[in-house]
Amino acid sequence: MRIAVPDMNKIMRLYVEHWDWFQDPAQKVWSGLIYGGHETEYDCHHAGFNFPYLKYLLESASFSDVSEYEPSESLGHHDASFGGKPFGTVSLNVVARKTGGISTVSSNFRHTFLERILIVLQRIFEILYEACISIRMRLIRKRLYGSWSVKSEIIRIMRKLKKS
Repeated sequence: MRIAVPDMNKIMRLYVEHWDWFQDPAQKVWSGLIYGGHETEYDCHHAGFNFPYLKYLLESASFSDVSEYEPSESLGHHDASFGGKPFGTVSLNVVARKTGGISTVSSNFRHTFLERILIVLQRIFEILYEACISIRMRLIRKRLYGSWSVKSEIIRIMRKLKKS
């Protein structure tokens, strides 16, 4: 298994070494170092680690041969672990091997049937909420500017539901 997570040791060192840069509110990119870029629902970080702590967690979950690695294009995936401007790599890249058969950790993180149903319902409610806001905004526009087609709005909402 390969993991790329924020390396808090590197980030804290950068913070101290480049104090002035981090005080400039226009340099908001740095928050992505810790929290992720939030460009997709999976592009977020809930925790930061250093190698000793992550190694301890992995070994506690029956992983072995835990070590750091340098990211490489040969892995077939280019992500934030490659770093970039202005500070280079700030990811802690770790590889580990599961020992002792089936992972008890992964089974703990699999969604139950009920959780999967709730995830689907949540997405449906999110779409309906967006549709309500859209219809409400269009009604306000109609009141202010004139015509609007209820039929075209319903067709647009149905297309969105089919995509989800």
